[in-house]
Amino acid sequence: MAFAALPTTLVPEDTTAVKSALTAEAVTAGFVIRKNAAGTLAIADSEVAAEDDVEGIALVSALAAGQPLTYAPIGSVVTVSGLTPGQTYYLGGSADQGEVGLFADATTGTHFATVVGVALSATRLQIVGIKTDVQL
Repeated sequence: MAFAALPTTLVPEDTTAVKSALTAEAVTAGFVIRKNAAGTLAIADSEVAAEDDVEGIALVSALAAGQPLTYAPIGSVVTVSGLTPGQTYYLGGSADQGEVGLFADATTGTHFATVVGVALSATRLQIVGIKTDVQL
């Protein structure tokens, strides 16, 4: 598996945990997002140490900066297809920013190992958002 965006059809199991904030840029549903210094949401990038934090996963798309974005935060479980049960999913970087992949995908390039989530089953992802600051 290469880095890929999560499907745009992901659904939070607990809708009361969903959060919303304004964006710093256009964001596609299914992308991993972070909060920047201004407190707005931006796409997370594992190749930039200051941008590899995980705030959550976008549930909808925002077409431009300054738009509200609904997202599933750390601690949430989302229903999504195509997962491998028990696998840990890592944040992509550069051309793959905002996307997720397995550890083997994260070892190419200059990625910082940032864990986005763990597959509880083939259809359930627990968002954990662990920033390790370990450069691979």
